[in-house]
Amino acid sequence: MELEFLGTNAGTPSLQRNVTSMALRMFEERRTFWLFDCGEGTQHQILRSSLKLSKLEHIWITHLHGDHIFGLPGLMSSRSNQGGTTPLTVFGPPGLKSFLETSLNISQSRMEYEWTVVEHEGGMIYEDDEVKVESLKLEHRIDSYGYRVVEKDKAGS
Repeated sequence: MELEFLGTNAGTPSLQRNVTSMALRMFEERRTFWLFDCGEGTQHQILRSSLKLSKLEHIWITHLHGDHIFGLPGLMSSRSNQGGTTPLTVFGPPGLKSFLETSLNISQSRMEYEWTVVEHEGGMIYEDDEVKVESLKLEHRIDSYGYRVVEKDKAGS
């Protein structure tokens, strides 16, 4: 696993830094990547990287402030337009599903892949054969969650 920071600025972008987004490259383990938050400009940062939207597997949203979610509907739409056909799961606080459904319906975005929103309020929120993801509520003006990705032990290691 390898982290790539796509945006690290708070609130609004600057000429040098985009708002919040981070990619967790999992190419050796899963041949995919995960995205944590999706502020405006995330698509542009992905274009400047070796990441491909068709390889995006999960998106994890920490909270629903605009600098963490305003890039999400456009990124999801672009993923479809660029040939993404594998399912995409978006995890985040309550209200995320309504935000995405409203944005994508009003814009009449066509999704060529299945997408699902998993709203949560912390705890163990994802587990498969390779990893588990736990979430813990953080202190912020609105409900906000930190994520912990734990790689499971492998036989012989």
